[in-house]
Amino acid sequence: MLFVVEQRLIAKHGFSKTLFPPVNATEPNDYYLPVNSTLIAGRPTTRPRLVPKHGNTLLAHLLVEGMKLQPCRPSFAAARDAIIQADVILTGGNNTCDIWKGFADRGLGPEAKTLGQLPWGGGVRSEDFSIPRICGTKPKH
Repeated sequence: MLFVVEQRLIAKHGFSKTLFPPVNATEPNDYYLPVNSTLIAGRPTTRPRLVPKHGNTLLAHLLVEGMKLQPCRPSFAAARDAIIQADVILTGGNNTCDIWKGFADRGLGPEAKTLGQLPWGGGVRSEDFSIPRICGTKPKH
């Protein structure tokens, strides 16, 4: 699923040969988008918001930020929701629909369910290939 999401973000934002930011992020570089906001999660901050410029580096950043937001022992859906929330916080939701489409391509759309899940897994899963209405329409598989 993450491979599909990454391919969508790379198609939208391009690819970087390195996943690592420069040592001194205050100097002009090709890793981050130009700093245009000092708001983080809608609150003023003295720290500029650094947003990776390329699709592969952006996804790596969103995954780490999403892990900070997800619950302990997350389901796939909880991890997906945390990654989407990380995008809303970091970019204002600029990539939310691309992320939804990537997950929905593999059956983890908004209506995907797991019934009878235990802490170590299990349960009966149902797939959903749809996307939220805010992202337009996409035919079901």
